Amino acid sequence: MTMKRIKAVSLAISVIMAMATGCVITTGVEAPDYTYTNDCFECEVTVEVVETGQDPRYPSFGVLVPIGWDADSVTYTGPNNGSMLYSAGISSVLEDSFPSASWDHWIGFQSDSIVWDSSVGDLYEVSVLVYTDDLIGTVDIAFLGMADSYFEGDPCSTTVEVDELNLEQSTWGSVKVQFGNQ
Repeated sequence: MTMKRIKAVSLAISVIMAMATGCVITTGVEAPDYTYTNDCFECEVTVEVVETGQDPRYPSFGVLVPIGWDADSVTYTGPNNGSMLYSAGISSVLEDSFPSASWDHWIGFQSDSIVWDSSVGDLYEVSVLVYTDDLIGTVDIAFLGMADSYFEGDPCSTTVEVDELNLEQSTWGSVKVQFGNQ
């Protein structure tokens, strides 16, 4: 079998598996416009069920962030509620599906309970905490919701401006507020 034929067969099997097992699509992301170095911020990602399969599926989720950044505390609300834990397997699936650049990496998560046996059109809100490091500038981050390791469409991305926290300005503002009314 040629490499081209192997890829075509693999793609066909993936599509058939996705149709048989159910899929979700990532439809939106809310993230702050800016944050600071060595800080943490919360993102809200909307995921919609676009197909259902015969069996319930484990909710899965991916976060693409720069090397040195981290993500955790992934929870979801919707027709069912729950949380997700880090998954090396989901991280690998994401890396294979959407190879990261040399400056970023995928962090995958999966629920420990089977709950995305929803109806087509059901929406889930996924919340995730993202942790920054010393990197300064405009940073692209991306998110992808999945059922097991199956998904529809591309990740949703956004940009966040990262700046150093200027303690001098912050302290002076606090001093001014505290003593300004006397």
